[in-house]
Amino acid sequence: MNAVDLFLYIEKKEKDEILKLLENAYFEMNSDQRQNVFGNVISKKIASTKLCIQDAQEILDDIMDIPEDTSKWCYKYGIYLDQTSQISIQGFHEIAIKCFKLLFDLINNIGNEEIFYADEAGQWMVNGDHEQGYKYYITSLATYCSPKDFVEHIIPLLESHESSINKVFEKAISLGSKEQLALLNEEITRLKIRVK
Repeated sequence: MNAVDLFLYIEKKEKDEILKLLENAYFEMNSDQRQNVFGNVISKKIASTKLCIQDAQEILDDIMDIPEDTSKWCYKYGIYLDQTSQISIQGFHEIAIKCFKLLFDLINNIGNEEIFYADEAGQWMVNGDHEQGYKYYITSLATYCSPKDFVEHIIPLLESHESSINKVFEKAISLGSKEQLALLNEEITRLKIRVK
């Protein structure tokens, strides 16, 4: 199939015909192809959605229902990460913290047969902007939590996300209060966690 001929042909079609073609293409793709082609569209839609407390709670409830299919779970994880960032951005910090904790706990269990049935499972398998997720998780923690609770959430992130430990620590330093950071530094020293 010649791409130039195809797109010249499509340019002459009506909007309804183009939408039907996109719909057919979507259902012919596997989940990775859908994410590659349509993922940015969904991320932009999520970023522009105004949430209410019930919407945030529905997202939390949905995160707790893990689909059996691995590729479907990976795709949904990325959407949940973006949605949870929006929950934090829009000020529902308590629910955002619960959502982020569930999501990052799930990532820590990659390779566990309850989630993945693959020999070389890893964080690379799941979609979503993890760095943005860390930023808004820590934003919600810094805004909502006492120093003790802040530390209780940050330490597991530092211990379990070796490849991102310095990014997580930098976000904590830039977003936490003096009291939160003082207690965090004490705990990092006590546990001998290596951060830069």
